Amino acid sequence: ALINRGLANNADVRIATIRLAQAKVRSDQAAAGLLPSVSAPMLIARQAPGGYVGSVPVGSDGRAPQTSMQGSLRGDWRADIWGEQTSLLESAQLQLWRAAYERDNVQRNVTAAIASSYIEFIALNDRLRVSRETERVLSETMRATEQRVAMGDATLGDLEQQRAVIFGLRASIPTMEQQRVDAVNTLAFMVGTVPGALKL
Repeated sequence: ALINRGLANNADVRIATIRLAQAKVRSDQAAAGLLPSVSAPMLIARQAPGGYVGSVPVGSDGRAPQTSMQGSLRGDWRADIWGEQTSLLESAQLQLWRAAYERDNVQRNVTAAIASSYIEFIALNDRLRVSRETERVLSETMRATEQRVAMGDATLGDLEQQRAVIFGLRASIPTMEQQRVDAVNTLAFMVGTVPGALKL
């Protein structure tokens, strides 16, 4: 679902799709250059007597307004003797293929990046869960070690070593949480939304 959303909303995919559409239009224009062209210009004009010359009114002499229409039909065809139009068409078609391959490549990159970021998000969730469970178990072990130290069954070195392990684990948890936030932000950017609107 995330990949489909990313392919529909990602800015890079949209840009590549627009470039593909532009290349298609250029290819169609180049193909049209080999065809004959027909034009039919039309001119309609309406003239009325009277009016003003500067600020001086000029009266009508009783003539009615006149409407004139002019139309023509013209056809052109340019023989491609030297192959110029054919070469332009081939170049435009190659540019179209290039734009299509580039769009496909962008889609592949976006798909891979979304999958990679999502797997990283899932892995960080698992690592955080395991780290918190490990911290809970180590905290219970440290309390047992404190009791053993109080009874003389363990040394202060054992207790400090246990504390160092717990503090090292606790220090790594915020880093993993930040990495998970970064993964969510990356996913939100790739699917074209803001992190607060992305539910994983």
